[in-house]
Amino acid sequence: MARTKKTPDYLNLPFEVHYDQMWSYGYELIHESGIRPRAPEDYIGVIYTTAKAYGATYRSENAQNGSLIFLLTNGTGDFQPDWLTFLGDDNLDVKSQEYKKFSIVNGQFVLGEDIDEDELGDYNYGDSFQFHCFEDAADDCLVLDADKSRVVVDQEGYRLAEDYTYMDESPILIFSEDDAQKLNFAKRYQKDINIEIGNYFKKLHRSNK
Repeated sequence: MARTKKTPDYLNLPFEVHYDQMWSYGYELIHESGIRPRAPEDYIGVIYTTAKAYGATYRSENAQNGSLIFLLTNGTGDFQPDWLTFLGDDNLDVKSQEYKKFSIVNGQFVLGEDIDEDELGDYNYGDSFQFHCFEDAADDCLVLDADKSRVVVDQEGYRLAEDYTYMDESPILIFSEDDAQKLNFAKRYQKDINIEIGNYFKKLHRSNK
């Protein structure tokens, strides 16, 4: 008697999500040479970089927590949520770099006015932060069962061939609306990014006491 091959439980296995292109925003702190920054005011400002990331890949362990269902039905918010891990991108094409002042207002990082590069003098680089923006990102595909069979599907759950044509008449991911409504994962927006960078300076202040 032939043994029936069991279909993997894709909804509860690690998966990857691939994006053809998305915007990336970087903040690199700069300070005067010869000083050790201890507070926000010790920095000259930041180098604010806008770039286009091509071929970005993210991963979720999806340990039976429903993150795949949530991604398919609710998205991610504007920026990478903490339940997706950035694996890398194929290319980062820098579009612009601006030198800007910044301030911390009510615990949040706020970009300020431009800094004239000719008036900077000698400076050193501090820590940097980079965030990929999921808003208006061009999604490519999902890779289900990422550690084994690596089945490629689109955002509707249809299996894709190498030329990105459909392999089946129906999607292989099936779940109910009730399943989706039970899930509540955190999303990440610009305000969250501003708070995270603001928290960096809180930790910096505590470490220098």
